[in-house]
Amino acid sequence: MNDSNPSIEDLKREVISVGEHNARLKAALRESKTQLESLRSQLRQIGQPPLSHAIFEGFSTDTVTGTDVNQPSRLAEVAWDGKHVRLAVQEFAGVDQLQPGDAVWIDATPVVVGIAPRSLFGTVATVCDLKMDRSVVRLSSGTEVAVRLRPGFAETLKVGDTLLVNTRAGWGLELLESAGVEQALQPEVPGVTYDDIGGLDTEIAHIRAAVEMPYTHRNLFASYGLSAPKGVLLYGPPGCGKTMLAKAVATSLAVQYDQPSVFLSVKGPELLSKFVGETERQIRAIFDRARELSAGTHPVVVFFDEMEALFRTRGSGISSDVETMLVPQLLTEMDGLDELRDVIVIGASNREDMIDPALLRPGRFDVKIRVGRPDEAAARGILAHHFSPATPFDEAQMSAAGGATIFAVNLVEAAVNRLFVQEPATYLCTLRYVEVGGKEHERKVFFSDMISGALLVSIANQAKNLAIGRELKGDGHGIRWEDLNAALADTIAQTAALTSLLPPEALARDLGINCIASGVVRDPSYS
Repeated sequence: MNDSNPSIEDLKREVISVGEHNARLKAALRESKTQLESLRSQLRQIGQPPLSHAIFEGFSTDTVTGTDVNQPSRLAEVAWDGKHVRLAVQEFAGVDQLQPGDAVWIDATPVVVGIAPRSLFGTVATVCDLKMDRSVVRLSSGTEVAVRLRPGFAETLKVGDTLLVNTRAGWGLELLESAGVEQALQPEVPGVTYDDIGGLDTEIAHIRAAVEMPYTHRNLFASYGLSAPKGVLLYGPPGCGKTMLAKAVATSLAVQYDQPSVFLSVKGPELLSKFVGETERQIRAIFDRARELSAGTHPVVVFFDEMEALFRTRGSGISSDVETMLVPQLLTEMDGLDELRDVIVIGASNREDMIDPALLRPGRFDVKIRVGRPDEAAARGILAHHFSPATPFDEAQMSAAGGATIFAVNLVEAAVNRLFVQEPATYLCTLRYVEVGGKEHERKVFFSDMISGALLVSIANQAKNLAIGRELKGDGHGIRWEDLNAALADTIAQTAALTSLLPPEALARDLGINCIASGVVRDPSYS
């Protein structure tokens, strides 16, 4: 037998060795399979309820090491359940990309086990001051607290913004859009000048003397111990130019300052909220924004339209008495320690009798200007703005009149004569009322009694629309007499229909009659 060939004994030993090796491999495979199933089971358990929501504040410099899958690999600092704690982070939590302010899940251990969606709930607050990574916010109760902000979040905020905050954790979470106040906090650059306003020469002279002179001659007024008025109240019937006057003030101040002016327009009903303290918060935000804008030496006009909706007489019993808090809030802003430098508050109201008297006392709305219905001269001025020589006129009718200027004047004169004459064509309704002494009266109401700047503008626009519609059909170019006559007739008819629906007391008040009104009727024999 050749010595190089293995013996039978050697082969037996080799077979035994291979068998033992295979057995060890099988055992190792079984153990690996068992461990794999255990790992899978543990992974399935990660992220299972119950879980708690927390705000991640940063990773700790300390770490924890281990070999078991359940052994955390590092530590995280989180705001959880009103406390700031340091917790372990599960190795498979997938939190490497977390930024301070993000949300995480915490299991019952407690250990950070994953990334959570950002909370949609919290406390609504107003931004008062901003730092690099912090903000001072004011709660609806008036309390101010400091909160942390996500990296870069402060750059997207400004004073007056509405912020969702977690007061227990001390974090600002999200910028909220507050529909009522956000629109008001967006400064508007008015493009209206006094030249754009027709028929209000007396009112313009009054408001310029009362409002602009203290700003343009600040040193002179200061030498007499006088300052600019804090507030101006424009009152009178609707549609007579109160809003345009307020915008013109802002534009004129911009010219005087040689800097852009800012106009913050606030409609009273838009601020009303069913939530306690919310309307007061919005008023504070508006004035905070005004102070911020005026700090750059920009003149700021805060315009409250429909003031009677917000600042009614307290204790009158004609509303929910929410004004018991709103009136003091406005008084605080106007009389408070934070001076309203270069800020003018202008209010407009159709019902000045409903505004709380505290606002009308000296030192608040010092200047009160009635913007009444236009007379014939004022109506000419308003219509002349809309029927100028540059307006497209019918060529034949314009030439027959002697040119665009004469034709425009003729249109205006004809419209004024038609609107202010008291005849059946301009009759609206009849008001029946009883005087204090008990004597009954009837008062015929004509279009001239209800005329307003808005109605005059509507007549001009309607005549232009009729001309455009005719031109689109290929029937000539420019305004004709028949366009104006149709616009006048339609406006008078619509005004008659609306006036007859007015409550008698409202119509009597509109006409300046102090009485007990009993009815509004239309006399068919007169019309």
